[in-house]
Amino acid sequence: MKKRKSIFARLNRNDLPVKKNKLDEIEIYLGSDCIGDTESPLVYWKRNEEVFPVLSALAKKYLAVPATSASVERLFSVAGAIIRARRAAMKISTAERLICYREYLRCGAFDSM
Repeated sequence: MKKRKSIFARLNRNDLPVKKNKLDEIEIYLGSDCIGDTESPLVYWKRNEEVFPVLSALAKKYLAVPATSASVERLFSVAGAIIRARRAAMKISTAERLICYREYLRCGAFDSM
């Protein structure tokens, strides 16, 4: 299994074609203007990948949507356990509430109340 590299390990790579110090890249980014509310972060990083090669690569990796359906499959599994043949007379709104309450409990949403 391939070991994942940390963000800081990627900053210290010497094989990246950059003209300036990689830590300067972070300083330049932190000093630059913020993007607008309607601008896509991925478009911003694509447009600035020559200015910020390391940060752009990291942003594309971590801002991308994971291609998985695991959370949806888990939700259907929970719904199947709640809505069984014995509970076929349950209202849809009741089933929705039960599923939402279970997810809230799983995420710890009620712990801070």
